Amino acid sequence: MEILFLCKSNVTRSQMAEAFFNKLSKKHKAKSAALAYNINYIDKRVLRAMREIDFDISNKKPKKVTKEMIDHADQVIIMSHDLEQLYNWDKKPVIWNVEDVFEENGQIPYEQFTNRRDRIKKKVEKLDRNS
Repeated sequence: MEILFLCKSNVTRSQMAEAFFNKLSKKHKAKSAALAYNINYIDKRVLRAMREIDFDISNKKPKKVTKEMIDHADQVIIMSHDLEQLYNWDKKPVIWNVEDVFEENGQIPYEQFTNRRDRIKKKVEKLDRNS
């Protein structure tokens, strides 16, 4: 079984989910992609947050979702409800409630990255147990 994790730009949430799932699952694989933006780097704070718990995703590159990725996936997971409008395929996705990081006073606090990381890890652990 292959899982496809989707978020807005594939630089934070979906990259974390892919890394967790691929390390935890013994029998399934995951990929991740962006629904909206095509950014060519992963935020340094994401790399730091993942390194803190011994996950190195520095070799990963963000990518935009394709029809082939959707077709190949057995299950599609969208990271938050606000992204549903960007999803244009027939395969019904599962929606998680993990909102994107956001600016506070012109900056994104680092704690938002570790908070998302920890929430996503718990969701992926549950997904792996149930698959």
